Amino acid sequence: MLLPGTLAEEGALRREIFTLGQVGDLKKFEALAIQYLRRYPHSVYAGNFRQRLGFQLTQFNVGEDPARLTAMNRILSELDPESRRDLYLLIARTAIGQGKTAATLLIADRALALCAPGSPEAARARLYRAAAEIVNLATFKSGLLTLRNLDRSNLPAGDLPLLATALSTAEEIGRGLGGRSLTPEAESASPRGMREASADRPDSLIPKAQSTIDHVDLLLSKARP
Repeated sequence: MLLPGTLAEEGALRREIFTLGQVGDLKKFEALAIQYLRRYPHSVYAGNFRQRLGFQLTQFNVGEDPARLTAMNRILSELDPESRRDLYLLIARTAIGQGKTAATLLIADRALALCAPGSPEAARARLYRAAAEIVNLATFKSGLLTLRNLDRSNLPAGDLPLLATALSTAEEIGRGLGGRSLTPEAESASPRGMREASADRPDSLIPKAQSTIDHVDLLLSKARP
C-alpha cells in the first residue's frame, strides 16, 4: 500500500480501506481514506471509490457519535467544495433511505451550506432534511412545509419516490395529530390502509402519531434511488 502508486498499490489501498470500514476501525479507516484521496484524486476509479466511501460513512451512523461526524468531515475536507457537496448529498440520501434521521439532518445541513441557492442540489438537500424532520413532532410542521414547497422539476427523477413517501408519512402523522388531511399530494400517495385510518378520540391522537413515527423507518426504506 505504501509503494509508488501503481494500479496494484491503489487497488490494495482501496480494499484495505473498506475492510477497515466493515470491521469498524474508524481511526485507521480515516487515515487510509485521506491517503487515498490525496494520492489518487484523478484515478479512473476515483468516482467509484467516492460512492463506496459515502455508503461506508453512512454505516458509521455519524448522527449518534460526534467523533464519527468529525472524522467524516476530516475525510471529506480533502475534496474540492463541489465534490464534497456531492458526497454529502449522497451520504444524506443513503442515510434517509436507511431511516437514520439524526445523521441525515447533520449531513444535509453540511451539503446545503455548499449549495447555490435555488439550485437542484439545494432542493435535494432540503428534501432529505425535511424527510428527516417530519418524523419528529417538534420539527414536523417545518418539515411538512418544506416538502409542500419543493419544486418537483428541480429534483432528479430518482428522488421523486422519496418525496412521495415523505408526503405520505406526513399525511399519516397529520391524521393522528389533527384528524384531517394535510396535503393533496400525500392523500394521493398514501397506501389505502393509511387513508382509511381513523382519528377517533382526542386522547388517542398522540399515541397514533407516535405509532406512525415508529413505522417511518420502514416507509423511508422503500424510497430508493
